Amino acid sequence: MPELQITFRDFEPKDLKVIVPDVAPGWAEVSKQSGPAITAVLNDEILMCGGIRIAGIGEAWSAYSDKAKQNYRKAMLAITRDYMKRIVDENKLWRLVASNKDGVPETFLEHLGFVKTHNGLYVNENCVRK
Repeated sequence: MPELQITFRDFEPKDLKVIVPDVAPGWAEVSKQSGPAITAVLNDEILMCGGIRIAGIGEAWSAYSDKAKQNYRKAMLAITRDYMKRIVDENKLWRLVASNKDGVPETFLEHLGFVKTHNGLYVNENCVRK
């Protein structure tokens, strides 16, 4: 069996459109601009495209004083929720994620719109762009 001569090149949006003709408008372009990506080619035929999107995803973080936690929970929820939405919209983020390294109550994250995923990461379903 002959050895495959798969070559790799820098990803171009048109490459993805070859293998996924109905890709969402702008998705391939965003993928190119958002981080490193490659296209695998065999005999001038595109086999795959892939990469890591670094931009477009926001990781939310927050810290609250004891006074805020004890006396101003609803106000802090409202302020945090409004701020997150504004940042997501202004920066055209595709997704907002959070981790719970500091032991924030899960109910607090749920009130902010986050849902825990199978790997322990929280994704804000209200901020996921379709």
